[in-house]
Amino acid sequence: MRRIAWCFLLLSFLTSAHSAEIEPFDEPYMNCIVRLSGLIEEGDAERLEKVLVSILGGGRSRDEAREYCFNGTLGCLNSDKKRICLSSPGGSIVEALKIIELIDGFMGTAVPRGADCLSACALVFMAGSSASGGPMGTAINRKLHAAGRLGFHAPSLEVEDRRYTKTAVENAYRVANEALSRLMLRSSGMLLSQTLIAEMLATPPKEMMFVDTVYDAGRWLIPIAGTIYPRQITATAAVNACNAYYNWVLERLDNAWVGTDANPVWRYGFDPVFEKNDDLRVKVEGFGPEAAMTCTLRITLEPNAKDTLSLWGYYAHVWIGDEGFEASPATFFDPLTPLSTLVRPQDEALAFRDVPDVTPEDLKLFEETRCYLFDGREELRNEQCRRETSRRVSVSGLETAISTFLWVSGTQTSLSIDRWDPTNKMVDGAKVIKLSTDRPVQTAECYRHINAQTTFCFD
Repeated sequence: MRRIAWCFLLLSFLTSAHSAEIEPFDEPYMNCIVRLSGLIEEGDAERLEKVLVSILGGGRSRDEAREYCFNGTLGCLNSDKKRICLSSPGGSIVEALKIIELIDGFMGTAVPRGADCLSACALVFMAGSSASGGPMGTAINRKLHAAGRLGFHAPSLEVEDRRYTKTAVENAYRVANEALSRLMLRSSGMLLSQTLIAEMLATPPKEMMFVDTVYDAGRWLIPIAGTIYPRQITATAAVNACNAYYNWVLERLDNAWVGTDANPVWRYGFDPVFEKNDDLRVKVEGFGPEAAMTCTLRITLEPNAKDTLSLWGYYAHVWIGDEGFEASPATFFDPLTPLSTLVRPQDEALAFRDVPDVTPEDLKLFEETRCYLFDGREELRNEQCRRETSRRVSVSGLETAISTFLWVSGTQTSLSIDRWDPTNKMVDGAKVIKLSTDRPVQTAECYRHINAQTTFCFD
């Protein structure tokens, strides 16, 4: 996830002469009927409501259409999955919340190809949803194009450089807190992760946290449009999709990634079981608490461009337990794949790639640590070292995590772990076992050679 400097207003208490443009908009690929572009300012929620009423009111008077569409009836629900296309640098969070309250459960949202939806606009995007009027209740209805940008940061308060009264400052603080309180109250219905809110608030107002990898999208339940399709649903592709949803499940269970240093968490169980009928069903064991749950995917065998955008009809659906979500084609690619590498040349024309073809081949992470080497209980070496971690993916889709330890003295030690079989571990090409007890250094991670007495450890 990258951050870049950006400067604009999220929580605005100033008046701007340039409000957003809100107009009817026919965008068939993202299925939009309205476009909101420009800075979000006071009065935009009311203007958006008028435009929606004029489009969806069915010839009724404004008051009748307003009652028909917005006061709890199902008569004006977007059964054909209509959305609002968003292209905005942000603006007033107070007005954005008014828009959220207007569209929540009623309209979908989309960020089309080439558009930026940042700051307050990103919160509006996350509110895209549709009510079914049935047992499914309200479901997310938001789509981010892989060639669009969705960015979050903390609210800012820009004021003129002059003296303010205690009352004015207190009022500004009160309004800011009320806005965040309203957002938190809406977050559950919006399926807005607490970790997304936490990372948003941890991002300074002049920086931007972008949703720019498959992992980000899966972690925060954001379906991606406009991407290539996996040529085949292989075991690797199936597990990628299950892991994308598993990260979302874990976030809701224990907020495992509060903070800005989140890393993907993977679960690997038995080899997936494939079943083909009118569609393809894939079952992957080993998910959920104590790895006791099954991840199940249902995949449409003959995808078309519309399937990636449909709300109730889908290209794929993934469940862990009784809950599930729509799996867009991007979900089947490696979690660390940048969305920008998955963009297909034209929205109207499908494109297919093998999952390993676009998997990051060599992602390196560096950290300073301390390395140890023992023969039995005798310490042979103990010195500072640098750990370089990379991941390699074979043509068949098998993945190996490789850690190379560079000792200060110039010696090099290699640790490799097979993604599909975590029991398959090797140090410098020799089979090892990981020690859970009886470690020569209790605070370290240790591996003992199977056919020798030597043990390698690192902090």
